Amino acid sequence: MFTSVLLFSLFFFKAGEMNKFPVAEPAGPLVFFQAPSTQTLPDSLKSYLIEAIQIVKNNALHRDSINWFKAEEQIFTMAATARTYEDCYPALRFLLQALGDRHSFLMSASLSKAVANPDAYKTMPLTTGEILEGKIAYLRMPFVFGGNESAATYFADQLHLLLQQLDRSKPKAWILDLRNNRGGNCWPMLAGIGPLLGEGVCGYFVDPYKKEAQVAWSYRNGQALEGTSINAKVSGTPYQLRQSMPLVAVLTGSKTASSGEVVTVAFRKRPKTRSFGEATAGLSTSNQEFRLRDGAMLILTTSIYADREREVYGGKIHPDEVIGAGLNGGKVDLVIESAKQWLGTQIKK
Repeated sequence: MFTSVLLFSLFFFKAGEMNKFPVAEPAGPLVFFQAPSTQTLPDSLKSYLIEAIQIVKNNALHRDSINWFKAEEQIFTMAATARTYEDCYPALRFLLQALGDRHSFLMSASLSKAVANPDAYKTMPLTTGEILEGKIAYLRMPFVFGGNESAATYFADQLHLLLQQLDRSKPKAWILDLRNNRGGNCWPMLAGIGPLLGEGVCGYFVDPYKKEAQVAWSYRNGQALEGTSINAKVSGTPYQLRQSMPLVAVLTGSKTASSGEVVTVAFRKRPKTRSFGEATAGLSTSNQEFRLRDGAMLILTTSIYADREREVYGGKIHPDEVIGAGLNGGKVDLVIESAKQWLGTQIKK
């Protein structure tokens, strides 16, 4: 089963689809537009907007923060001259911005089609790695675009193979670098990194207004699960590391966002783990997609991340050791060096 729940930051999407990462709060008050009152909105577009508004009312995490009477009046004023579904997009983006969660957005019909392209995975970035100083395996995990199953499997398979290749060098510890992981689809990330993460529950999606509404996410035998649903998995036999619970240093920064923050949270409070770098982007909330009649999608923030011990986040995730970004003399990565120093002290024990 492949779920519709995806966790996006979408920095890598083309200009015009959403604000450039990180999504900033409005610099001033939202602008209200007055459309000519003589214009009549076609019934098809009126019902389109009504359906979209109802989806937001029923599902958005911050739905209670909206003055719906004023918001609906403004939406229909902004869309008064619309003649196509696409003409309605600015009004819907106004509504999503008004939610104030910094993570909800509208994906146009054309972009939605491009993301769903089954061949898109062929150009996606993949995790890379190397052995440092003969004893530490270093991984750079990028974002994962696309929500289709072929892309998810491709990313997870490649990451398992990379783990296997690095594990042949018998590393004593691992570094997972998430500093340029800007989001996308978290499930192939979890399925791929699972052998390093370890089996079992590693986090939750929670609705802070409904304490009983908690859905666990976990890694089990090559599969990333949301509750009992398998959202991504490797195609072959899952790899198992020589060490079942090795030392791990996790690196984060201001570009670690959305699904990158899922992986960050998944490693929180894992045994023999410590994080280094800077605070994450602050989009530690989960999004769910809702398709509209023209193929566009409302990507709505519907819950907040919590770690394996149910500590709730929702904003920036601060590392255990704050290390400023940048290079020392243009050669040494201070964050990696700090992680290596800590790992060295632990390896000796």
